[in-house]
Amino acid sequence: NAQGNAFLLTNDISLGADSTPHKPLTLLNGADIDGNNYTVTVNVNQPDDENGSGIFAQISGKTEIKNLVIKGTVIGGSNTAALAGKVTTSSNFKVEIDNVKNYANVSATSSFTAGIVGWSYNADFADKLTINNCINYGNISASGGNTAGGIAALTYAAITNCANIGNVTSQNIAGGIVGNAYGPVKNCYNTGKVDGRSGSAGGIMGSAATTNAAENLYNTGEIAVSTNRTDVNIGGIIGADNGGRTYKNCYSIITEFPDNPNSDENIGIAGLKDDTSFRN
Repeated sequence: NAQGNAFLLTNDISLGADSTPHKPLTLLNGADIDGNNYTVTVNVNQPDDENGSGIFAQISGKTEIKNLVIKGTVIGGSNTAALAGKVTTSSNFKVEIDNVKNYANVSATSSFTAGIVGWSYNADFADKLTINNCINYGNISASGGNTAGGIAALTYAAITNCANIGNVTSQNIAGGIVGNAYGPVKNCYNTGKVDGRSGSAGGIMGSAATTNAAENLYNTGEIAVSTNRTDVNIGGIIGADNGGRTYKNCYSIITEFPDNPNSDENIGIAGLKDDTSFRN
């Protein structure tokens, strides 16, 4: 555990190897990390772990992580991401993640898989987590799970100025930026392939709830579902919107999905739309 300290990287470091994989640090609590644009190469291999996999299993407390590059491979069970499997927040403390670049491939045998943060779900303190200026280049795969995203899998975080380049695959919900979005998403883009397999897939968000903002979003990546089911939801920006968001200045070069068995209903930048509106 690391608590109440500030760390500055002064060179590249490696955590784990094929013969001795990195065991994620259990908790980063109230400690700041400035990566100074150096690289952490991480090797995590714990497909049966449900407590969190990544450099950190969990981040909490007043914490800022910035200017960090991540490479390597991360394999986890549930709550898996290159930086942190889980982030928890409270009324008194804010977690800020800024300018983190992930090149590591991330895969999980269960739910909530992403490039930066796997799971962060706390409606009472939704404004206490921000993810800004982050980009994912790695391939993200929830091979046995239900939610995956390039930046985050399921979160209330405010996500701004982020991008995904890697492929994102899930057995159910997949989004280029975030799998299941409860917080605002602004100024983000996706160029990677997004495959929701048998559920919801969107270039930016696989699924969204709440009426938080969705602004200045664009997608050029392929969006797909690999199923014969007719209840899937697929869209260039959002797969399934269950919260009635207003989408402003959103664009997808991909707006038709001829291979989707439910394509008559799911064409455009949104699949399932619940009181949703779009405007320039």
